[in-house]
Amino acid sequence: MSTFRAKRVVRSFTQELCAPASKVFPLLCPVREYDWIDGWSCELIHSESGFAEKNCVFRTNLHGDGERTWVVSHYDPERFEIGFVVMAKSSLILNFDITVKDRGDGTANATWTNVATALNEQGNDLVEAFTDDVFAARIKFLEGALNHYLQTGAMLKSGFYAHAGKPGSEG
Repeated sequence: MSTFRAKRVVRSFTQELCAPASKVFPLLCPVREYDWIDGWSCELIHSESGFAEKNCVFRTNLHGDGERTWVVSHYDPERFEIGFVVMAKSSLILNFDITVKDRGDGTANATWTNVATALNEQGNDLVEAFTDDVFAARIKFLEGALNHYLQTGAMLKSGFYAHAGKPGSEG
């Protein structure tokens, strides 16, 4: 019997976005993220529509994050909900759930909830490194980039992914 004890951390952050959920939600897609996330890159492995959908599979290898395989585990465009299961560095599973809700004034909140679970001792180290500050910085960056795009139709040039290589961070 193994003595390994998996560490797990749950983080949640709510973004304030300057557009309604119907405008925000379609941008939460591996293909559409090229429009608004500076440095975004992915390999779309499977999608019937060519965009985010249930069981869509894609791979990222962003600066400092290492290779990650993503599966869209939940997709409800009517409720503006999307979920991902992400295999990270063969040592960590990440579950991302994003829900976008209108605030009634032409703006929306997007709540990002992440559950990071270690698969081995290396994963335990990554979970420990996945602090509140690391998670908040990544989601806050995405909030700024998304708001900039929603306001201007242009990508915010930041070079973020060139400098965002903290272990366990996620975009």
